Amino acid sequence: MNLEERKLMQKAQKAGQFTDFAFLCKGTKIPVHKVIICAQSKVFNAACTSGFKEAISGVYDLSEYPLELVEMMVDYFYLGYYEDPRADVSKVSLSTHLSMLALADKYAIRGLEPHSKLWFIHRLNQKNTELKEFLDSLPVLDKMPISVSRDVVEEAVYYTRETLLTCTYFLKEVMLSIMSTPVASRCSDCSKSGPPFSITLELAGGPSEEEN
Repeated sequence: MNLEERKLMQKAQKAGQFTDFAFLCKGTKIPVHKVIICAQSKVFNAACTSGFKEAISGVYDLSEYPLELVEMMVDYFYLGYYEDPRADVSKVSLSTHLSMLALADKYAIRGLEPHSKLWFIHRLNQKNTELKEFLDSLPVLDKMPISVSRDVVEEAVYYTRETLLTCTYFLKEVMLSIMSTPVASRCSDCSKSGPPFSITLELAGGPSEEEN
């Protein structure tokens, strides 16, 4: 199907026309067509064609996920994307892209995995992406199997290296914090051997203890 035909199918889906299955998320039912979701997901295909309760009820409960994620997944099923590929800037957060990648892996959604990876990398390399957004996405990335996240991890490592190398003040503060912390508070073995002591790091361009 071309994009216009996909949009017509999505319009029918949103209107509930000829739908024969539904996703349930936190009390909200999202009607879908089996032929659309089963052709792209091995998991949903099995749920619809086997003796599972979902095949009998016609409803698959996805309430463990935010409604926004489920709606984006359905958008992908019908349009082939959850964020317009013609857009120059990604408006979806890094954490959300990773959550979509996790959905793709869990439900074996063909095509969604490379799509979400591509958008994560695109968002990561945008000039307006803040370091905090990247740091917030790391717990999501950490929970994913490396077989799925390897490409994304490599990009994240590269981004971290490049960001830290250009942020010397941040590096200085981190090193000062580490080196001025009593060793005993960081090492249980050291705390048993005697009173705590600290090491002060003198960085080039910074004041030493004697100067203070």
